Amino acid sequence: MSLDGAPHGYNVVVLGVKDEEADLALADLTITYSRDEAVDFTTPFMTLGIGILFRKPQENQALLFFLSPLSVDVWLCMAVAYLGESKSETYERMWQAMSGSLADSNADGVSRVHAGGYAFLMESTTIEYVVERNCQLTQVGGLLDSKGYGIAMPAGSPYRSHLSAAILRLQEDGTMQMLKNRWWKVGPPKHCPEHSRSETLRPGSASELGLAKVGGVFVVLLGGLGIACVIAFVEFFCKARSFSKSKHRVSLLGATIVRPKSKRAAESQDDIVVQLNLVVLVR
Repeated sequence: MSLDGAPHGYNVVVLGVKDEEADLALADLTITYSRDEAVDFTTPFMTLGIGILFRKPQENQALLFFLSPLSVDVWLCMAVAYLGESKSETYERMWQAMSGSLADSNADGVSRVHAGGYAFLMESTTIEYVVERNCQLTQVGGLLDSKGYGIAMPAGSPYRSHLSAAILRLQEDGTMQMLKNRWWKVGPPKHCPEHSRSETLRPGSASELGLAKVGGVFVVLLGGLGIACVIAFVEFFCKARSFSKSKHRVSLLGATIVRPKSKRAAESQDDIVVQLNLVVLVR
């Protein structure tokens, strides 16, 4: 994040500290390279990262729910892309897909996630706070990066070393963690189911895969196997019927030719030769 151009958000606070309009700034102020170049920061008093907030899947799911992360139009686009050749880089395509779904604020992103079908990238500290108060939301996977909150002050401030030492002391004796648990870990709402409460306490954990969750994959596999068997049976039946008709025509033709002209035909050498030739044709 650059401080150049029109400042907005916490960059306004950082510029105010840089111009010595304030002695320090204490907030959920992320330490970045551009901000550290403008002001001095204390030792991070809280570590965090970017996580993914997502709505928990429903318990009663359809067998083909594994196809639901992608909508119908996305599946069609994937089919078209498979037949063609992409000219864009991976991150360019990711940005093109994400640019139309950006949220205006954290509250807007959380409301979209709660509505379903939307994943929101936000700071892990905020995700923990939201998940503790909503049993339908959870964090997916781990953190995408690592950073920290720090106290900003003008360059060369004499308070920096004292505040950093105090932060380290509070972290070592567990005071910082106790304060975080006090304001973050309030427990899930009372209306949450028991299994949902346990999952809320472990937002980064992975849930086990049961038969109900992976059964759709086997249904699709068995369905494809059944269709293949039907096609093979139809093909075999058509070929057998065609071969039977061809053999029947040869047999009728042989019967017409082999019919003797007289009762003494069996004693005729010519008739015997004709009968032997017809036997070869029938086989």
